[in-house]
Amino acid sequence: MVRLAAILIAIVVWGAAEASFGALPHTEITVYPDGLAHVTAQVEVDPQEPSFVVGLLGTAVDSFVAVDEDGVLLAAERAGVSSMELETFGSGLVSISYDVHDIVSKDGRIWTFSLDIDHEYTLLMPGGAVIVGMNAIPRNLDTVGESVRLEMPSGPAEISYITNTARSVEPVAPPATPAPDDDGPSGDSGTLMLLALPLAAGAVGAFLAIRARSRRPGGPAPHIGEEPEPLDPEAVFARVPGLRDEDKEIVRYICENGGEVSESRLRKKLLRPRTSMWRAVQRLSREGAVDIIKRDSHNQIRIRREGGPQ
Repeated sequence: MVRLAAILIAIVVWGAAEASFGALPHTEITVYPDGLAHVTAQVEVDPQEPSFVVGLLGTAVDSFVAVDEDGVLLAAERAGVSSMELETFGSGLVSISYDVHDIVSKDGRIWTFSLDIDHEYTLLMPGGAVIVGMNAIPRNLDTVGESVRLEMPSGPAEISYITNTARSVEPVAPPATPAPDDDGPSGDSGTLMLLALPLAAGAVGAFLAIRARSRRPGGPAPHIGEEPEPLDPEAVFARVPGLRDEDKEIVRYICENGGEVSESRLRKKLLRPRTSMWRAVQRLSREGAVDIIKRDSHNQIRIRREGGPQ
């Protein structure tokens, strides 16, 4: 009898925790060339609960927005290092979006996306990115324009890639395979795992190339295993003469970070007030140096190439 009561109490506590934190969200992550990641998710919550706590995918988070199914903005406050508490006011479905700065890192020319969560998610890589390694096999992959879209499983994942600012990438030697013990093949499973990871990454690249060719007859294959051309700010200055010094600083930063960055990232890195940065970006757009691209609740600023949109 005591055991039955304990089981019932555990079930009630588990159910309360599920209602407090909501169901597993449908999550989409977009990674931009400057390393910024934008997260959108939809979470089903208990409409009888006044609030719930949602976990964040990182600790360096800004531009957090939460709305209910009617588009009403919900109040939110930080509940922990990587969580937010939302006042749902009886809503059954909550949509959230935010920028996160610490799930993508850079070492030399190599960028690395790293994440470990308990549910599946969709990952859109930067346009023109070249994947050079991964430790998790996606459930599905596709291309969206020049970007690779991956359907990732739950659990830890690391994806290494280069963007079109990288001129060359030196090959990375595979890890040395330890010699088996004299007593028997106890190290065989670890050896097989070391061999399987490079083969899996190669299979993903081959599959993506074949799929892209079948979707774009006669067109170029997606950017897997080939070097994109870097951006030269001096070429922009030659094409658009007479730029102000502060505007040239913006152009240089964008070129050094893949040719496309968010406006909020520009403000933080160059320490410009919001209004001053907005005016500078508008001025660069009028003069034909950049394009302003609306994405969700923020602007992406992209270097305009010769022959690009006017």
